[in-house]
Amino acid sequence: MKKLLTIFTLVMVVFASSCSKDDDVIGESDSVVGRWVLEKMEELNSKETVPFTDGIEFTFKADGTFTGFTNDIDFDGEDPIIRKVPTSGTYKLSSNGEKITIMQKDEDNEEYNIHTLTTRKMILRGNYDDFNVQITFNKK
Repeated sequence: MKKLLTIFTLVMVVFASSCSKDDDVIGESDSVVGRWVLEKMEELNSKETVPFTDGIEFTFKADGTFTGFTNDIDFDGEDPIIRKVPTSGTYKLSSNGEKITIMQKDEDNEEYNIHTLTTRKMILRGNYDDFNVQITFNKK
């Protein structure tokens, strides 16, 4: 009886630990689906924060399209003028889910490595305007 109780307890411990998955980690290929708001963008070599990024966000849809807002910055005057502008396009995940390519109309494609992806945070790394950047988004 004692041996049966020990085996039952062991089975329950294994079952409970295998069922208690980390809810933050997503392994599905469409895990980028949702609304992502930019927390910060930093240049990786200098660790300096890239300015004028407030208000940037993307909503990735399951059908491979996205909508969002970016910033149009006019540096002609003494102080830069920042306008929030709508954007849209398509995106594609690599077959292994480690890269995302963002394609906006009339813009160059942007490809980023997906460094971190959880239910609340997405960190992308890649080149943006000749800078090696890390871009951190929070899911809303």
